[in-house]
Amino acid sequence: QLQGVPRTVGVAGGARKRSAIQGALRGRWINVLITDRFTAETLIHTSNRS
Repeated sequence: QLQGVPRTVGVAGGARKRSAIQGALRGRWINVLITDRFTAETLIHTSNRS
């Protein structure tokens, strides 16, 4: 059902949630993420490496 929704927002942060956030983004389960700065920078850094 989520795939038919135009905007899906995820709210998560912290090192322990990084894998779950990456999976949700890669699987296109969410297309908006609300997170803390450290997690955002880590996600950007790891996505640039792959």
